[in-house]
Amino acid sequence: MNKVYCENISKYIAQHFLNIKHFEDIKLIKHFIIKQHRDNNIYFKYKKRIYHIKIVSKPYKNIHNRMLQNYNSLMQEYEDYQIEQYILYIGDSVAKLKNSINRDELIYIYTIINLNDFKKKESIQSQEISKVLLSILFSDKNQELFVNKIINRVYNLSATQSEFREYLKELKLLSRYKDLEEHIQRWESFLQNSNFQKLLFKSWQKSQDIFN
Repeated sequence: MNKVYCENISKYIAQHFLNIKHFEDIKLIKHFIIKQHRDNNIYFKYKKRIYHIKIVSKPYKNIHNRMLQNYNSLMQEYEDYQIEQYILYIGDSVAKLKNSINRDELIYIYTIINLNDFKKKESIQSQEISKVLLSILFSDKNQELFVNKIINRVYNLSATQSEFREYLKELKLLSRYKDLEEHIQRWESFLQNSNFQKLLFKSWQKSQDIFN
């Protein structure tokens, strides 16, 4: 996985979910691989803080213990830094996730960000490409048409075809969180066809009623 794309995805998440204003200054401290239905961890450094984000699509029983293990590892490696931890929940069901451990003399707390608290329509209609790309983390009844709408939006916001291709690669990585990679691969194959603009237009026509 290209490190540049990973860094960009981290910056998008820092900007839109953590509200870090100078998100362009973050530095990825660990390379990450996106796998569906697995723990997906993003680690980056910003000023004197280490940020750890665990992206979760399905809750599981001992997630709080796993977060504490991650914290201990980070504390040993970055003892002089403040550590902030988040769970970004992107699942369909109601999130039942613990955000703390309070036992013996241990008090440990982290923050849960629930994607369901954000507005899908607002995300996909944004003028910021980064926000549109992140909208693929939402769920939809018709995922294929939903993906088509996102791709069309990214296409319209891209300044050049080469820029569009680069954003499509980032979208492909993000799509792994929702097991939608094959939809993006199909569009990549369309780009090899000289008629891909017509195909994009047709997909736009089909996906007009997604938010109606």
